Amino acid sequence: RPRAPHLGAARDAMEDVRSKIFVGGLPAITTNESLMTYFSSFSPIEAIVQMDRITGRSRGFGFVIFPTVELAQAALSMPHTVDGK
Repeated sequence: RPRAPHLGAARDAMEDVRSKIFVGGLPAITTNESLMTYFSSFSPIEAIVQMDRITGRSRGFGFVIFPTVELAQAALSMPHTVDGK
């Protein structure tokens, strides 16, 4: 008989979505490392700049994942300039 999905896992997935923010308008020089460093005061878990699969160049946006919704909200509560843009 199939097992019901574990509700804790669903809750964890929802938490991940709420603690993940979109960062747009990134300059071409921004890397995963520089994005992570920029948001370091908010204790990010991961920072990913989206790259073009063919050219390997930045697509100008990325995502940052924080350990809590509160830290993600704190990061969103202020304007940001990442790598000069």
